[in-house]
Amino acid sequence: YGKTYAPTGRLNSLRALIAFAAVHSLQFHQIDVKSAFLNSPLTEEVFLNIPQGLDANKQTHCLKLNKAIYSLKQAPLAWYKCLNDWLISVKFEPCILDPCVFHRSLDPPIWLYLHVDDIGIFGKNVMLFKKEIATRFEIKDLGVRIEHGNNAITLDQHHFTKSLLNQYGMTDCKPASTPLVSNDHLSPATDKEKAKFEVLGVNFCNAVGSIDYLSSATQPDLSFSGTQDVGTTYHKGETSGIVSWSNADWGNCRATRRSVSGFLATFHGCLILWKTRKQSSVSTSTAEAKYKALCDLTSELLWLKQCIFVNVIHLQFLIFIRFTVSKSPIKNKDRWTAEISTMTEKKSETKEINIPILDGTNFSQWHICMKIHLRLKDLLDVCKKTLTEDAITTVRNKWNKASYEAISIITSSINERVFLEVINPKNTEHANLLWSKIKEQYASVRSVNRGRIWMDWQRCFYNGNLQSYIDTCRKLLLELESVSIKVPNALLLYSLLGKVAGDLKLHQFIESLTSNEELIEKPDPILTHLQDYVHLSLSELP
Repeated sequence: YGKTYAPTGRLNSLRALIAFAAVHSLQFHQIDVKSAFLNSPLTEEVFLNIPQGLDANKQTHCLKLNKAIYSLKQAPLAWYKCLNDWLISVKFEPCILDPCVFHRSLDPPIWLYLHVDDIGIFGKNVMLFKKEIATRFEIKDLGVRIEHGNNAITLDQHHFTKSLLNQYGMTDCKPASTPLVSNDHLSPATDKEKAKFEVLGVNFCNAVGSIDYLSSATQPDLSFSGTQDVGTTYHKGETSGIVSWSNADWGNCRATRRSVSGFLATFHGCLILWKTRKQSSVSTSTAEAKYKALCDLTSELLWLKQCIFVNVIHLQFLIFIRFTVSKSPIKNKDRWTAEISTMTEKKSETKEINIPILDGTNFSQWHICMKIHLRLKDLLDVCKKTLTEDAITTVRNKWNKASYEAISIITSSINERVFLEVINPKNTEHANLLWSKIKEQYASVRSVNRGRIWMDWQRCFYNGNLQSYIDTCRKLLLELESVSIKVPNALLLYSLLGKVAGDLKLHQFIESLTSNEELIEKPDPILTHLQDYVHLSLSELP
């Protein structure tokens, strides 16, 4: 009886589905279920007093509800369960992360988005589903104004905007030709200012909340003048896949000194995700503020991937989010923030990340992470340079102390094999000697080192753990590139696939990959699709 929470769909899910429909030329319709709550049976016994007009003794009798009614606190949840049970009975599968997104893989496939009694339908032939659901519930068409044309879908909330203007007496207002001050900082209203505003009889919180909903739903550009009739258009653009941006200011809120994050993401050029908000804590640097924004964006993208796009492998639409600076689909203006997101760091500001242990086969990954760690501690110079002989004693003492600290950090991040190969009394006299020895041993282009890395590639085998195999292959490909071993991509590609070809579970999937000429040009796209296969397999676990 106490469970009354009913899930409602997220706008990010809806926009992602609309963009997906526009890119793949799917139909999009929206319907409403009439008197939805009255269709919902109750699992608990609920009684109510006899209303006026019924001929019954109110002192000795009461009414027992067989189905939910409006204003009953369990009604939304009862309706969701009713609709959910029916959808499952007709072969729909709910999304694990967003229970208001459903998918049916029958031909033709259908996607549904639920928001209480409103249902968004996406598919090649939505009329088939509308006829199907009409046999169970009474429905009608309604919703946001949707314009289809030229393989595009345009959404706007023009009527909602007009109703807001009418509600607050702004129907005859004209767009201002001059913008507000762009860098003006607002501060909380004083008691006197609040009293003056209350005299106007306007609920400021309601007004701002309505505008905020409008800007977060279909009009992210609402802050610009003359955008009353502007909506959001979804169509297949020139950019493929997901591309996203994030940024943040630094402590610009004068009241709290907290920073404001902002991010957005597009799918095939369609804007599907945007958000700006004040951060929950004070950042001590611009890098920290921007890193928080990047984390917020990444969590949204990972959620979106698992929520919307995990079941559409047959449409060749799989996303794999990378944190490589040079190839990342996450665009960040701050290079330093991007570097932090790609590596490990044990300093207090980034203590969530760990430096990988150097085992002799992952020098490129280890080298990138270790450089950032040493730079943060102001120790990178002692690893790359030597002190001049005429340096004064105090400088020499500080330099030697920093050198020993760098040696301690480096030796704590190598395994026993590497330790035995590079550590000796001479190399540990100074950090730059140890640093040079490790680079010479594992990154030089001499024949012995190149041969060792190639032998590691040859010895790499698949033991049934696909994730481990993918990680090892990625690591070794980086090593091959770091020592300039020119191996034909075709040789690397078929060597990579040949080791997993014996797995019967992967046979059909590998056949589909090798039949795609665009994929078999380089190893990286194949590894990306194998990674997506792992994610898909995990999502299907009970």
